[in-house]
Amino acid sequence: MLMSRTIDLSTHGAFVRTNRPLPIGAPVTVSFNRGSDRNPLMLDAEVVRSGLADGGRQRGIAIRFTELSDLDEMLLADLIKRSRS
Repeated sequence: MLMSRTIDLSTHGAFVRTNRPLPIGAPVTVSFNRGSDRNPLMLDAEVVRSGLADGGRQRGIAIRFTELSDLDEMLLADLIKRSRS
């Protein structure tokens, strides 16, 4: 388990701040908390880049979600929408 913080999130992937880099191509499972009365959203992804973002201030990994179902994509889009309001 790798604790991390999502910096940039879309329905295709995310940049995740972490102190421990992972190799490109590494499979990961990401868990998003959707509130105390809902199950977490668990998505499979793969590492596509490891390095710096945000002008070199954030070290982490870029991931691409893999095999999203229509429901997964809808739930993720709702999560993104709620986080921006």
